[in-house]
Amino acid sequence: MLKILNKLNGINNVIEKNNLLEIEFDKINILKIFNQLKDNIDLNFNQLLDITAVDYPSREFRFDLIYILQSLTKNKKIILKTFIKENENIA
Repeated sequence: MLKILNKLNGINNVIEKNNLLEIEFDKINILKIFNQLKDNIDLNFNQLLDITAVDYPSREFRFDLIYILQSLTKNKKIILKTFIKENENIA
């Protein structure tokens, strides 16, 4: 699965931690990445479990926006992370 994720367009970084995969991406690629994760039959991440954010007031990109997806057929979870500035929107 790691090889497939590294080949997806729009992903900046893929990290494996404690049997979880964490992906970092630019916010402009959010729809493209989510569609690829859902539509690829080898991944099939079709369930959104959670959306949250972490605020780091001293950083330029103040907010970490975090999505957690699950593939029911593959029994895997993935964490997606993007970074946004104060007063920015997500597509």
